[in-house]
Amino acid sequence: MVAMAILTLSAQPGLRTDEIAREVASRLEFELVAESRLEALYQAEFAGTEAIPVRGYPDIVTSMLARLATEHRLVFAGPGARHLLRGFP
Repeated sequence: MVAMAILTLSAQPGLRTDEIAREVASRLEFELVAESRLEALYQAEFAGTEAIPVRGYPDIVTSMLARLATEHRLVFAGPGARHLLRGFP
């Protein structure tokens, strides 16, 4: 079992958050979860649905990250990253 760890990265628009997250994940040997990966995971779980609904985004993303974090240490770079897991133990 992997000790659960989720590192979130947020940045101002235009600051290449994905590149920074990729480098951090590589150096820490964590798995990178970016917005494109979240969309793919969501589509695999809910076949036929195109995008994560805005209304459910915080709960859905938190749930997906928590499940992944039981198997891998994560670096998450996505919308609202620093706010999504604020109350997460």
